[in-house]
Amino acid sequence: MFDFGGGHSVFEEAVLFDRVQQALSPFRNVVLLTALAGLDESICILCTRKYNPGPADIDFHSLFVKHHSNHELAKIVVYTKKNA
Repeated sequence: MFDFGGGHSVFEEAVLFDRVQQALSPFRNVVLLTALAGLDESICILCTRKYNPGPADIDFHSLFVKHHSNHELAKIVVYTKKNA
């Protein structure tokens, strides 16, 4: 099992993303854990937590949640919060 964490599956360079996509292609269970299907709602949940992954002037939560890499690499998406 590999756990990339929030930002370690984000690749800005297409060549790096392609390499990771090829490396993960044989695996059936590439799972994205996220709070909700709505990206903005998921970001709001993350922002309520005290953990700040970097400088205050960079919105890492939005970057990591909205970046295409996480969604394109995942073969399974698991939502961790039920809609009320």
